[in-house]
Formats: sequence, C-alpha cells, structure tokens
Amino acid sequence: MGKQSVGKGLALALVVLGMAGQLWLAPKIHSIKVDQKKERIFTVSLPGKLVKLVALDFSGLISDVLFLDLAVFFGDPNKKIDPRFIDRVLELAENITLLDPRFQDPYYLAEAVVWESDPKRIDRINRLLERATRYRTWDGWFPFMQGFNHFFFRRDYHAAARSLKISSERPGVPRLAAGLATRMYQRSGSTLSAVLFLKEMLKREKDPERIEEFKLRLMAFYRLWVLEQAMDRFFAKYKRRPERLEELVSAGIIPAIPEDPYGGRFYIRKDGRVITDSGFFKSFEARKKKGSRRGKDGG
Repeated sequence: MGKQSVGKGLALALVVLGMAGQLWLAPKIHSIKVDQKKERIFTVSLPGKLVKLVALDFSGLISDVLFLDLAVFFGDPNKKIDPRFIDRVLELAENITLLDPRFQDPYYLAEAVVWESDPKRIDRINRLLERATRYRTWDGWFPFMQGFNHFFFRRDYHAAARSLKISSERPGVPRLAAGLATRMYQRSGSTLSAVLFLKEMLKREKDPERIEEFKLRLMAFYRLWVLEQAMDRFFAKYKRRPERLEELVSAGIIPAIPEDPYGGRFYIRKDGRVITDSGFFKSFEARKKKGSRRGKDGG
C-alpha cells in the first residue's frame, strides 16, 4: 500500500507540474507568435548541405522537424505572399528534401507558391520537382507538375514534353499526360520525337480505345513530319521557304499534300511552320459541321 501511495503521489505531482508548465509556456508562445506577425520575422536556417553533414543517422528526424517549421510558417494566415516568404518556403523545402528526397509534402508546398513566383523562382521550383522525379520513381505527379510549369510559365515546350513523357510512363497519372507530351513535342518543333514516343506508347498500351487514339495521332504526326522534311528539301534546293504547300507538289518534292486524319487541312503558318487547322482534335469534324471550328493556328 505504501508503494502504491508513493506511485499515486508521483503521478499526481507530474500532472500538476505538467499543467503548471503548460500555463507558464502558453502566454510566452502566444507572445512570440504575436511578435512574429507584428515584426514580420523571417528566420534563416543553415544550408541544407551543412545540415546533412551534421545530421549523421538522424536525417529523417531532422527533416521532420524542418517540415514542422515549414508547415507552421506556411500555415500562418497573416503571412503575406512576398519574395521573402517564397524564398523561405523554397529554402526549407530544399533543405528537407536534401535530407530526405522521398518526402513528398515539401515538394507540394514548393509547387503551391509557383503562382506567386518570378522566372528564377519557378526554375528553382522545377529543380525541386526534378529531385522528386529522380528519387520518387513510382510517382508520376511530380514530373506532371514540372511539365506544366515548363509549358505554362516558361513556354519551354521541349522541356515540358520530356517531363510529361516521364509522367505518362508512371502509374496513377491522368491518361492525358501522354497526349500532352506528344503535343509539346510537336509545338517545340520535334515532330519526329512525338512520332517515336507514340510508337513506344503503342507497344505498351493495352486499352483498345487508347490504341486507336494513339494510332490516329501517330498517323497525323507522321504526315506532318513528312511535310516538314519536304519543306527542308525545298529550302535546300531553292534557298527559300515555300509560301504554300502546293509548291512542294509543283516542285516534285512530294506527289500530293497528305490528308489530316483528323479532318483538318495542313498549311504553312506565317512563322513558316506547318500546322493543321484541326489542332489534332477528334472533335474537329463535329465542330466544323456546327460552324464552331478552332482558329487557324489549331490551338
């Protein structure tokens, strides 16, 4: 009984001490938060490589602590979006993923500030997503995000195509990734890359509907590539670019202008590139009948 009384007494003492400590700490923590919101304090952390060097076998634990810092910092509703905030988020995300490159949440938080970022910070975010792509080999979403950033913010269609190609080859990603990759290759002027990519996709695809879709696009892109090659041969012969595709026929470069399997018409755009007014969309014929065709550039 004596031992039990002592045990109960110790437990009660610990509870009282815990409550007293909580009462003592609560106002201090609150005052720190108020000061941070008032003075806009942006803390500075050690460089990620230095943290990794001293972390030894505790990289996972330290990355969790840093992520808690990032989550609290990111979750402050009074924090205004300004360059210092974005730099702090990216700095923490870089340090965390250097310690634990498979930790997915920091990558998502880094992508969350992309809309408020300038070109240099977007490139920094894409380097983070490149790390995610390299280490999270089962995850197709990060190369998908990277492809979107390359396309939407940087207008780098070839880089977008490379990222979307990686994304399309991984499970759990929307089926449109493969189609987007081929469009990015075509927009970047790498029609042959789109053709070769589609051939790879056809080898792996099992869905009959998707196989037919890939075959249709492969046919369209192959015919576009034939026209691009003919344009190059015309230039080599006449030292100028043709203004109309019909010149390729009259010059004997090709026997006839191939048909666009999507129902559109191939033509030479003002910038000298060959394009089709169908935009390589299956719905082109239906829209044409309704009188709601896409613009001449095909979109």
